[in-house]
Amino acid sequence: MSKHKALRLNLLARLAALKTQSNLADLQLRQQLLQKQQLAYSQLQSYQDEYFNRQLIDSATQAPISVSALKNNSRFMADLNYAVSVQERQLATAEQVVSDSRSTWSRSYAKEQRWHKLENLARREQQLKQDKKHDQENLDSWSARHLCKSDNEL
Repeated sequence: MSKHKALRLNLLARLAALKTQSNLADLQLRQQLLQKQQLAYSQLQSYQDEYFNRQLIDSATQAPISVSALKNNSRFMADLNYAVSVQERQLATAEQVVSDSRSTWSRSYAKEQRWHKLENLARREQQLKQDKKHDQENLDSWSARHLCKSDNEL
């Protein structure tokens, strides 16, 4: 019975290991997607900073600005601000997805370790029973030999 228990636990441990590997692959993919989101966000931020600094320089030169150029620039900056805020939300979502994926992997890994521990305990229990059986057989054999010697001496 104990041997079958260890085999069942081994199967469960291997299934848990496969689940852990799957969760790890998912986590790595989510981390790559997060890096892409971070890169896109930093690029938009740098564009926003660049255009804002350019506006400050242009306003400092006191050059005349046409109304249409001002409207276009204003529209462009509003669109850029909107794009930055959308990217910021997407980045926050990606960070949450990575966090969830990491905790899923962590739970899966912990479960896999528990299955391995149970498997090892079952194998150790099986080995102890086997050792006890061998010890009893040896003791019986020794007792039988000792008894035979005693009978021969009489």
